[in-house]
Amino acid sequence: RDFSTAGKENLRREAIQEKKQKQDFLQSHAFSEACHRGLECLSKEPRGDSSSQYSREVQRLFLAWLPEKDRHFMEASEGLGNS
Repeated sequence: RDFSTAGKENLRREAIQEKKQKQDFLQSHAFSEACHRGLECLSKEPRGDSSSQYSREVQRLFLAWLPEKDRHFMEASEGLGNS
């Protein structure tokens, strides 16, 4: 990837991540079911990589909830951060 697409890709990542922060995902059936199954009981204590059991599971559920095209995009850009 070159620098000409980096800005566009970053904006797309941010737009997709916004869906997780807004009510779209938080009011989804998948998230609600996970809460009923004990999602809130997972540890929120940060590990060495600053993630927790809870945050990793929420991210996994979020990726599974996304449309396939967005999910593949997010999985391909995982670990890039704001680069």
